[in-house]
Amino acid sequence: MVETGVPKALLSFIVNCFEEISNQGLAEALRVLVFIRIPLAEAKIFLQEYNDQIIKSLIWVLGCEFKPQVMVKSHAVLALKTMIQAASSGFLERLEPPFFEMITRVLKQTTTVSQQGMNAALHALLIACPWGRNRLMMVESGAVSALIELELGIPEKRTTELILGVLFHLCCCADGRAEFLSHKGSLAVVTSSLASTKHFTGYIN
Repeated sequence: MVETGVPKALLSFIVNCFEEISNQGLAEALRVLVFIRIPLAEAKIFLQEYNDQIIKSLIWVLGCEFKPQVMVKSHAVLALKTMIQAASSGFLERLEPPFFEMITRVLKQTTTVSQQGMNAALHALLIACPWGRNRLMMVESGAVSALIELELGIPEKRTTELILGVLFHLCCCADGRAEFLSHKGSLAVVTSSLASTKHFTGYIN
């Protein structure tokens, strides 16, 4: 059982690093945080107390350079997914463009995170998809193209499921459909995926 207060202390440390623009001890804090796992109840309380500071802090981490980069950024995106899972609907509908821009950047730079980290990034997007404002920001960040390119790389089944789940939501808005149809790989994505998923059924009928 995780000792009460440890996740909060680590999250607070990450926020302090962001505010002071210092990465000293950051990699270790993220490693421990992911290892012990953040209880959703504590994550919710932290979000209530610190508002969006932890989200901004983790996005900042994803934009920094580290050695080893893959491990640190994978841990950051895993922590980010947990915080997004714990967020209220009111919080999720107030997400800002930098969140989607950085997640899209992670999807494009596939060598910067592990497979687990990539799935966490996709999961975070999927959680944010129900809100039209969020879908528009995803489209504007280039997420449609990034998702198609990622799927064309023939990822594992779970990754494909997440990709198609997000694409389905994005294709529910006009801008998302336009971006999808304008990509030369869109037909290949639909064709190769129809046999194993029904995510696109509502979209292509």
